[in-house]
Amino acid sequence: GFAEAKEQDENPKQWAYAFATAASVTYIDEFLAATAARGIRVLWVLPPCAPDWQAYRDRHGLEKGYDKALRLLQGKYANLSVVDCRHSQYSGVFPDSTHLDRDGSTSFSVALADVVKELLATQPQPGRWWTLPEYCPSTMGAGLPDLHETALALDEKAKRTR
Repeated sequence: GFAEAKEQDENPKQWAYAFATAASVTYIDEFLAATAARGIRVLWVLPPCAPDWQAYRDRHGLEKGYDKALRLLQGKYANLSVVDCRHSQYSGVFPDSTHLDRDGSTSFSVALADVVKELLATQPQPGRWWTLPEYCPSTMGAGLPDLHETALALDEKAKRTR
């Protein structure tokens, strides 16, 4: 199974980046078994990160454990689909290496919703691995406050209520 494959891997260190503990592996296996038994489809999303951070992760083989583990899980659970957003080139929309800003998260949500819509319109296919298209700015979130603007508004409100 899944745990045995990790032990037999030529580079088991890569798996540490995918699943930190044996308890995680056990939980994931039990969760996917329960959802499969009930006919529930699972969508595992590999989110985007800043392109320079993704390039670093690729250069150092930090994604290999995730990929291998997820392929093994997909071989075991036909209800598991993966949406891989890691190479979607969300440039200029990360205030840090891993968190999307308002514009990036809005565009990501719109793109992911399109994938989910397509997924729900099709029959489950074992080993389904979707790749999110490259980043395309969305105007859907225009006018929504971002985290900084929300903090400023809350500070102003707090000052008025004192």
